Amino acid sequence: RSSAASDVYKRQSLSILVIIITGLIMGLSILTSLFQQRLLSAYQTVETSQERLRNAINSISDGIVLFDEIHSGLAISKRAVAAFVESNDKLHLANIGQALAGVKGALIFLNETQCAEVIGMSMRYLNERVLNTDAAADEARLEVLADVLTSIEYYIETVSQSDVSAKDILSLAI
Repeated sequence: RSSAASDVYKRQSLSILVIIITGLIMGLSILTSLFQQRLLSAYQTVETSQERLRNAINSISDGIVLFDEIHSGLAISKRAVAAFVESNDKLHLANIGQALAGVKGALIFLNETQCAEVIGMSMRYLNERVLNTDAAADEARLEVLADVLTSIEYYIETVSQSDVSAKDILSLAI
C-alpha cells in the first residue's frame, strides 16, 4: 500500500507541477502579449512623432522658399521701377508682372491675403496706367508704388523673423 500511496502522491505532485507550469506559461503568454501591445503602441507613437517632425520640417522649408520668392520678386520689381523712372523705357518693366504674380501667389499661400491684394492693386496700376498706355507715367505715383513695394518688403521681413504682429507696417503700404 505504501507504493500505491506513493504513486498517488507522485500523481498529485505531477498534477500540481503541471498546473503550476501551465500557469507560468499562461502568465508569460499574457506578459508577452502586454509587452507586444506596449511595444506596438510605442512604435506607433514614434512613427507619429517622426511624421509630425517631417511635416514641420517640410512646412518650415516651404515657408523659407516662399519668403525667398517674395523677397526676390519685390527686389526685381523695385529695381525695375527705379530703372524705368530713370530712363522712361518700358522695357525695364517687361518682367515686373511675372515677378509680382509670384509674390502675390506666395503671399496667398502664406495666408497674407491683405498683402496679396495690395500686390494685385499694384499689378493693375502698372498694367492700366503704365504698360498699356502711350501717356507718360506719373513719376510721383511710381515713387508711391516703389514705397508700397518697400513697405510690403519690410512687412514680410518682420513677419518672417518674428511672431509679432506687423499689421501697422502693412498699413503703410495701403
